[in-house]
Amino acid sequence: MIQEIRRRGWYAVTTCPPVESGTPDVLACVAGRFVGIEVKTEEGKPSKLQSYRLKQIHQAGGTATIVRSRKQLRDLLSLLESSKPSGDATVSLESET
Repeated sequence: MIQEIRRRGWYAVTTCPPVESGTPDVLACVAGRFVGIEVKTEEGKPSKLQSYRLKQIHQAGGTATIVRSRKQLRDLLSLLESSKPSGDATVSLESET
């Protein structure tokens, strides 16, 4: 996933193992937005701490989401690239497969 973000010209790093518990797996700057991405399988669920960290990022004005597939990542990046930063930092791809 890091390679896909970088291929598009954006900054991204992996945080595995995390610097701080609950930190999203990928931290990136995409189209002027701070983005926290927690990578999970189709069945995977974030821990309470991971959910809390994603909420913290959202409350601070960043974009925070769970990505379950490469397609979801591509969709997220396309959405962020096509829109300008606004006051609403919520991006949800949870219902898509």
